[in-house]
Amino acid sequence: MTQRLARAIGFWSQVFIGLLLVGMGTPQMIGAPAAPPSTGVRVGTFQRGSLVMAFYRSAFWSDKLGALMEQRRKAGLDGDNATIDRIEGQIRAMQALAEKQLAGREPIDNIYDQLKPMWAEIAREANVQLIVEEPLFLAPNTPLVDITIYLLKRFPTKPREPKS
Repeated sequence: MTQRLARAIGFWSQVFIGLLLVGMGTPQMIGAPAAPPSTGVRVGTFQRGSLVMAFYRSAFWSDKLGALMEQRRKAGLDGDNATIDRIEGQIRAMQALAEKQLAGREPIDNIYDQLKPMWAEIAREANVQLIVEEPLFLAPNTPLVDITIYLLKRFPTKPREPKS
């Protein structure tokens, strides 16, 4: 009788294990909390490097740099070395900032400032309720949406003039 009992226990333990393996023993059955349902909030995120590159290749940036170069040219014609030095220092600082931002070692607040009046429109276009550079924590089932393309559209490049 002991062998028969041992076989019965063995059989039922295999059945129990089998049921666990096919989903009968899900976390909900054993009292573990279920994954929360989606919050309905779609989180937009973007590729930082792509945004930085688009900004520094944009018509906006080209115009800003062009204006500085024009000021420098005029200062050169006037013999105003102090203004030339100041403008060249500005341009060097701008270049250093761009390199650090592209490497991820500096904040991109100057780029965010340009986008500030457009954030709501970008969120509507991308169908997101929140835009972050990179989430530190994301609850399970929260949709994460890459909105990089919507940001890049805000920084069109300036058409290059043909060289003569």
